[in-house]
Amino acid sequence: MRILPIAFKFAVFNLAHFFGLLFSYGHQAHASACLSTADFAFFSLWHAYMGIFFMLGSFAQYSMNYFSLSSKHQIIWRKGSTLFAIFSLFLLAVAYQRISFIHLAILSIALNVGMSGWLGQLQRQMAFERLSFILFISFGVRFVLPFCLSIKENTQFFLATPFAFAMATLALTVIGNVQDSPPKTTWHYKQLLASSLLALCTTLFPVMDILAVSHCTPPSTSGLFAQISLFTRVPYYVCILIMQLTLPYRISIAQGHSKTIYQRLLTQAEGLCILAIVLVAPFTPTLVPFAAKQMVGKALYVEPVWLILSTFCFGALVALYREIQVRCTRLELRLPSLILVIVIASLVLFTHLQHEVNITYYMKFALFIYIGGVLALQGDRIRHWFQTR
Repeated sequence: MRILPIAFKFAVFNLAHFFGLLFSYGHQAHASACLSTADFAFFSLWHAYMGIFFMLGSFAQYSMNYFSLSSKHQIIWRKGSTLFAIFSLFLLAVAYQRISFIHLAILSIALNVGMSGWLGQLQRQMAFERLSFILFISFGVRFVLPFCLSIKENTQFFLATPFAFAMATLALTVIGNVQDSPPKTTWHYKQLLASSLLALCTTLFPVMDILAVSHCTPPSTSGLFAQISLFTRVPYYVCILIMQLTLPYRISIAQGHSKTIYQRLLTQAEGLCILAIVLVAPFTPTLVPFAAKQMVGKALYVEPVWLILSTFCFGALVALYREIQVRCTRLELRLPSLILVIVIASLVLFTHLQHEVNITYYMKFALFIYIGGVLALQGDRIRHWFQTR
């Protein structure tokens, strides 16, 4: 049992991801400081809409955890993504002042798919040290580029996303070695559906609040809410990081392999993270304005209930994501699919049936829906608990 080598790789990966999160939030904080509230609302909404299309990249990444490409297909994927990354860098270098936001989004989505497929292969091989390097490059380039460029209308913040994906893809061509791993069984529709569900949750959960609030409130209000979400979303991404690490182990256990000590520790870490979010939420009215003053350089004057509810919403989303991930690794897909449809449909109907929504009222409704989804997925355990009492 190679606990120590894997634990060392895990520590390196977490350290790199920690600095990556700092770079990512530094990038958004820099944008928040340089852009007006309305422009930052557009910046956040642009990333939110792109996040939906990043589901294609997440699907490629999760699919690679279920299926192993042959050496021939790995080489094809590698050459295709590398050539497109080189073309994208050339296009960004030549026409960066004239390229539109739509073209930037298309480049970002295509580059994300190419990069995510490679990341899925590395994740399946549990090559955490190489994953660490790629994440560090991706987040680091995105953070540094806006400081190196000064473009009219501050479009350097939008250019940073495709540029970072292209640089990370080129780095993958150097360290992402092709391995002879035998293809897994045939492509079953349940495994494809499980990959789709996980991809949808990963890309949609972090941006649902921004999309809903931007649809129902003026830019000044949605921009302020985006700045709040910038800080209350931190625990969510930390928890999702740990759950990304547990995914290969959950799939391995679902396929009949024994449960290791390492996987047990990661599972316990998931529960501790959810508990930490619940404990930290009451202190966000003090912590978030202080963090905003330090990172953005300006104070955020918002209702304390917004901060508390936003933190609780992300905590409930973490719990919902965990339950869906557990069901997907077991290929028990009917109930997670139904719950996900109900959650998304409820929020869409809530925001579209009203011309202007009170943010506090919306977050209370969203929190109720998220907790209801968690309880529905926990139904078997709840019934078992009552039967044993």
